[in-house]
Amino acid sequence: METATDSDILQDYSGVGQKAVRLAELRAKGFSVPPFRVLRGDVVDAIASGAHADMSELTDGLSGSKFAVRSAALSEDSESDSQAGRFMTVLNVDRDQVSQAVQEAIEDARGKGMIGEGKFSIVIQ
Repeated sequence: METATDSDILQDYSGVGQKAVRLAELRAKGFSVPPFRVLRGDVVDAIASGAHADMSELTDGLSGSKFAVRSAALSEDSESDSQAGRFMTVLNVDRDQVSQAVQEAIEDARGKGMIGEGKFSIVIQ
């Protein structure tokens, strides 16, 4: 399964929410932002449809033992509407539980009509 890094996002914003874009921009400017990976909207849709059963590599290249699984809907964090708190964030996730937390975030987004058409991405940090 393909995840996007901050340098990938700076090259191609498609399928990622503004939260991921802003994190990538901050890292590029030298701010201390923990490394992260992003599941683009099309990848989230594929996971939601059951196309990606193996998500073991989601944290490849990320150090640490605890992670945050964060929503990055394409409609979030815009200049006109932040939607702060609308979608699920799962904190202090053990490495071996990241795929479960991703599924929980997807189900939360599905319940809010955000799955499909690449509208919802996820940041793993």
